[in-house]
This record gives sequence, structure tokens and C-alpha cells, in this order.
Amino acid sequence: NGNTFMDISDFAGKDVVFRFQSRYDGDFYTETGLGGQGTGLWIDDLTVYKISSGSYPAPQNFMAEAGDSEVMLSWDDMNLAGTNEYAYDNDSFGNGITMSTEGSTAWAGTEMSIAGPSTVNSVSIFNINPAGTPTTIGVFGTLGTLYSNEPMYTLEVTLDEAEAWNTFEVDGWGFNNNYIIAHIFSFDVSAALDETVVPSSNSKVLFTGGGWDDWSVAGAAIGDGEWGIRANITTEGANVTYNVYRDEAMIASGLLSNVYTDDMAENNMTYEYAASATYPDGEESGMSNMAIATPQSNTVHEDFYDDGSMESSFNAGSTNYCAVRFNANDAGEDVVRFKWYQTEDGGAFYLRLYEDNGGIPGTQLYSGIVASGLLEGWNEKDLSEQGLSVSGDFWVGVKEFSSTKPFGLDTNTDAGQSFSSDDDWASAAPIAGNLMFHIFLDEGEGGGGDCSASDFGDVNEDDAVNVLDIVSIVNFIMGNNTPSAYQTCAGDINEDGSLNVLDIVSIVNLIMGN
Repeated sequence: NGNTFMDISDFAGKDVVFRFQSRYDGDFYTETGLGGQGTGLWIDDLTVYKISSGSYPAPQNFMAEAGDSEVMLSWDDMNLAGTNEYAYDNDSFGNGITMSTEGSTAWAGTEMSIAGPSTVNSVSIFNINPAGTPTTIGVFGTLGTLYSNEPMYTLEVTLDEAEAWNTFEVDGWGFNNNYIIAHIFSFDVSAALDETVVPSSNSKVLFTGGGWDDWSVAGAAIGDGEWGIRANITTEGANVTYNVYRDEAMIASGLLSNVYTDDMAENNMTYEYAASATYPDGEESGMSNMAIATPQSNTVHEDFYDDGSMESSFNAGSTNYCAVRFNANDAGEDVVRFKWYQTEDGGAFYLRLYEDNGGIPGTQLYSGIVASGLLEGWNEKDLSEQGLSVSGDFWVGVKEFSSTKPFGLDTNTDAGQSFSSDDDWASAAPIAGNLMFHIFLDEGEGGGGDCSASDFGDVNEDDAVNVLDIVSIVNFIMGNNTPSAYQTCAGDINEDGSLNVLDIVSIVNLIMGN
């Protein structure tokens, strides 16, 4: 019948090249069709099947929080039983995805990352089609580690509510471990896509004749996002134990809890963590997402002026300079790390630290090239081994190369501390906004000393009480920064033991002269 199955299991683990050969006799194809071999050798639907040991989901939402000589790790509990709503979108649907060819169909699916037995109680579809649009809901289980392209359950439905969620009760659809809940879209029926969730983590697509693909890859030319598909699901728990890895080496195993503290971490060292799950049959899952953490002493604090958001970018230009002025305790603080935001991958620059010289960078304290592995977003450079100490006003800046990528610039706020120069700081020009440069300082065991009543309100130690001190306290309250002992003392004007909005009111009164 034209189908041939060949056992190639002996070649497991090797690169395999397939070669097809045909044999002909002496009669060739003729235009009359009499005799000959026909139109040639035709080969279609070449498929390679692999043996799978089964589906063993890994822990989800793995997180790491650095402390003093320790890192606190946590992840979703795979043994938790109960009924929950599973949603991966932000409920913001502006566009719909359709097939480009009339008569063609595909499945838009959301992967339900669930370990152990579970039952689907209801499925919700966000409808961006006219009311009364029909579609089919399907749920796809796994074949080993792969998702089947044939649904285990289907339900014909009509989307009666337009621009709204349509919920459909189902009759106990049961699964073990991960599965995909999907619905059909076509030339006439759109699938709602929430493009505010990027990159997508759970969106899948199944085109006719293919297998399940990540929408972030298959739909890259159209737009990424999460499908408008939700579900109410009852889980029973996977009955797994957990393993924790640091820098790819296992540091704990057989854990019953979904939290773990690595108390053997060293300060100012950056670690990569991940977790896996061991199932009742002894099989270990793959790794969770990786989380990076750098433990630091409690005496280390992060100083910055930006609000964490980038509205613009800045380049001083090749061989030119840009820098931000900071203030350290007069008693002196050690420089620990430099953190910056850049808008593109790659690039290189000179990182430099300066003393202050009458409001511009003066004597150079440090210079080093930063290159290799720089990424779009936040980056960090460890300076703890350089033996750098600063006091009072000082500057953190860069000298740019032609390859230096633009730095993030926060234009929503402007502390007046960001400057640029094209003449090695013989003069300085202000930058409109806050360069997204951060510096980590270690105030040491002394904590900068207690403050006195005359220091109340001067949180940033610039010998003035103004709106910058309010910005500092807001950052402390929001958790964007950790106050030093001095800053806690100077900011806690009402002396109630905490930094809160009442202290902001007190600073406003000081500024107003009340």
C-alpha cells in the first residue's frame, strides 16, 4: 500500500542520513504513457517515531530572593490539591487571529501546566467574533513527552456573547499531567490573542498535518501573546518530592516543601538556581526555569534616581562620557556592584568612578572595560574585589566606544544628577532625565552612624531637605530600595519605627516651613 516501516532503533543517539534509491529497467517514460516507469519516484509523509518514557512536568514559577549569606527559593507546589481558575492572559484582547486561506482551520491552544491527576470542570473562551459564532473546543493529552494531535474530548459550542468571556461546563474531562485546551479558528472564526503578555509561555498552535508548536515561534511574524482560553480545573496533587540545583549541581533532594533556603551561599557571588521534581515511579522531571540571585550583606544598599521605567535612551557618543552623581556616608562606604540598563544586546564601554570636583567628575578612582555577555535590560558588574571606598559626593560613569549600546533614560523624573561630556570632564552638560545607573554600597558594621535631630528629612545626605528626599522615601516604601541605618533614622521623622506616608507628610511640612 505504499507504506513501509523500518526499525532504526539501533541508530539511537547517532546522526542518521536517509537516502532513497530507485531502480529502472530499459523502458523509459513516453508521452503516450505506454510502457516506462511513469512520472518518477514520489516520496511523502516521512515520519520518525521515538520512544518516550512519559510526561513528567517540571516545577513552575521558580523564584530566588537574595538575603545576607543566603538565598530563599520558592516555586509552585505541585502537590497542592483543590479547584482553581487557570488563566495566562491579562484580559486585554485587541486583535484576532484567522487563517489566511478560505476553508482552512487550525487549533489555538493553551497549555495547562499541571502535574498529577486533574479534572476540567469548565472552559472559557473570549469571543471577538459576532455573537452566535460556532466553534469546537478540544482537549489534547500527551503521548509520552509529546502532545497528541488528536483531541481526547471535543465539544461543539456557540459563542453567544461578543467581546466577552463565554463559559461552557464540561462533564469531567480527566487527565494526568499536562494537556492543551484549544478551540478551532479558521478563515471565518477568529481566535482572541492578548498581545500584552509577551513573551508567551503557554500558547500553542496546531496546523492541519503538523504537530503542536509554540505560538511564540509559529506566529512570530504575526505577533506573540496568550490566547483567550481559560479553565476551571480540580487538581489532586502529583505526590512528588523536589530537588534543588545551584550552578547545575544538586544541593538538596527529597524535599517535601516548595520552599528552600540556601544558607551556604557567599555574599557578592552570583548563583544560578533551578529545581526538579521526582515522581512516585522514581523518574525525575526536567529543570524548572532558572533564577539568578546575588546574596549581599544587610549593610549593602542600592542607590539610584530613576523610577525603574525607561521612556527614552541615551548615548554620549564614541570617546565621550556620561555619569551620575551619588552621595555616600561621610564615614566612607565600600563599592560593591554597578547596575545599569541598556536597550540592546552586546556592546562595550569603560566603567569609571570619580571623586567629585565642585559638581563635576574629578579624580578617577577606577577604570575597567565592561564587555561580553551584555544583554538588553538590566546588567550588573561586580566591583566587590576592587577595594573601592567612597565618601560624600562621587560619580559613576562610562566612557563610550563606537559599539556602546544606548543606556536607559527615565524622563518621568529628573533629579538633576545625570551629566555628559565630550572633553574628559573639563565641563559637563546636564542630561534631561535620570540615566538608569545604580550603585550598591556597603556601609559596614557602623551603619553610617545614627542621625541627629538636625538630620531629620535629609534622607539622601545632600545637606538639604527637598523633593529628592521624598523620592527616596517613596522608593523605600515601594520596596525599590533598601534604606541604610542613617536613612531609616533621618526619614523616620515621627519616630514611629517605620518609613511611611506620615514621614512624607512631615518632610513636606519641613519644605513648606511649617
